Amino acid sequence: MEFKTESNLKTFILGALITFGDPLIIMLMWNWFITKFGLISVSYFLAFGFALFFNYMISKPKDADYEVTNVNEHQIKVLASMIITLVMGFVIHLFVG
Repeated sequence: MEFKTESNLKTFILGALITFGDPLIIMLMWNWFITKFGLISVSYFLAFGFALFFNYMISKPKDADYEVTNVNEHQIKVLASMIITLVMGFVIHLFVG
């Protein structure tokens, strides 16, 4: 029974990192690259709204017909892709910006 609680806590923590880390990456990427074209900079809360909007537009219920067999593995892959995107964006920002 203890293993199940630990697994649920891990799932919750990974989900929170993804939920609150995604807008941070959107904000940083926008402010690093899009403001160069003369557009305004984006705050964290506006980026959070963008993340909610695009997540709603992309993840329609009809598209979610598949079942994720291992939620923790899926969350770790999403978190890893977020980190890779952030690192790549930062490196590009160093050379461009």
